Amino acid sequence: MTLSLLVAALLGAADLPAPLTIDFDGDRRPDRVVAENGWLVGYRAKAPAKPIRITQIAPDEDLFVEPIAAGEYTTACARGAGDVKDCTVKRVRFARPVVGFGTREASLFAAQWKRGRFEVVALSD
Repeated sequence: MTLSLLVAALLGAADLPAPLTIDFDGDRRPDRVVAENGWLVGYRAKAPAKPIRITQIAPDEDLFVEPIAAGEYTTACARGAGDVKDCTVKRVRFARPVVGFGTREASLFAAQWKRGRFEVVALSD
């Protein structure tokens, strides 16, 4: 199962009450993250006509999307969630705020903009 399908299965999420505004690409301009047509999508201020898919989502009122502060975090697999034998990344460090999303009391993911795309990692909450 791909990470996108796993996230979709865990989230079951769709419409956000309002877009999240965050500078996810580090250019000091406000970017947006919205739920559209079954996807969580990022829009860069630098290229607003080119949406970037973050992950697939499905309808559920428990979805949250919020910034995760810069800092160091433990991954979910380091705490024993998922396939721990393939857990190569136990901690992640974010130099600036990143897009956080998940379902309350169930999951927490971080989408970090790196090398022109989003990298999604499950965090321990």
